[in-house]
Amino acid sequence: MYQFYSVLPVVVALIEREGKVLLGKRANKPYQNKWDLPGGRVNPRELLEDAIKREVHEETNLTISNLKLDRAYHYPGNEGSPAIFLLYQVNSFRGQIELTKELPELDWFSRKEIANLKLTPWSKYFLT
Repeated sequence: MYQFYSVLPVVVALIEREGKVLLGKRANKPYQNKWDLPGGRVNPRELLEDAIKREVHEETNLTISNLKLDRAYHYPGNEGSPAIFLLYQVNSFRGQIELTKELPELDWFSRKEIANLKLTPWSKYFLT
């Protein structure tokens, strides 16, 4: 017998430049001060690609395009609903990065540097 439960859809973006990945440091609990891929929750009736474009723009001011859905990660959650994180590879972006309340710190990291960062669970899954 199957048990059904609600799962929150979340989209995150892998944005790379010159071999480095763009990460932001989360400002809010429960992931405060952990590095994370830009992204966020999908709104009701919102298309996934629209959600990732909106979230990245809200958190970084970048306009992204030429996206490819790469992988998914089921996060059981410590509080609230479990979530499915959908990773999009971003093949093109434009604009100037701006810091936001959600991500007050943004930076580019090599894969070697990422191994030493405190990451959110889903970013750790996708990046290490």
